[in-house]
Amino acid sequence: MAQFNARYLFKLKFKSPSSEALNTDFNTLISDVNEAIDAFNARFRGIKEIVLPSIEYSVISLVLIVYDEIREQITAKELTYFSRYLHNERDWVRFTKERTKLFVPIKINEITDAELFRHIHENSLNPLDYEEYFKNLELEEEYFDEELDRGNKGMEKGESFESDLISSVSDEQIIATLQSLLLNKDMGLAVNVFKKNAAVEKIKRILMPWIIS
Repeated sequence: MAQFNARYLFKLKFKSPSSEALNTDFNTLISDVNEAIDAFNARFRGIKEIVLPSIEYSVISLVLIVYDEIREQITAKELTYFSRYLHNERDWVRFTKERTKLFVPIKINEITDAELFRHIHENSLNPLDYEEYFKNLELEEEYFDEELDRGNKGMEKGESFESDLISSVSDEQIIATLQSLLLNKDMGLAVNVFKKNAAVEKIKRILMPWIIS
């Protein structure tokens, strides 16, 4: 597999959805999306690749991996072949009132390792199956699974600390730790970046009542 130059998260919606589109569960049509992706990837092999498709209501999310030269600007035109395949080969023309254009983007973002990790995790997939799409994911499988499991438990339930341990932490230690966390939250391996950013978001939510008062 060639080394990629950039990764972009796309979220697409129908530009002018028909009444049939408004009454369709598009999760039942993921096979159409996968077929269009296979055709796209075969046509643009070594240039660009679509991975990690998911559908929520009528919004299609996917990641575009770019292997050739870095573009100054990425637009939905990168996915024209994908859209046309669905339009023409899978009869998705029935889902749009405007026959010349199927989708419009509601999001196009270049993503980091941590954001890619989050996208994979949110879709209940194993990041190790997509290791080739990370820039810095040099982890053994056993270690990665352990870290992922610990991260899940921490986010869902919070870390459990003994009360005497909490009371032994000084205000100065808390301030120093928070400063270090903010300075280094985007550094390191993807799994750790993800966990540090999740911790920062939790802290922000806790502090919000005092920030806005």
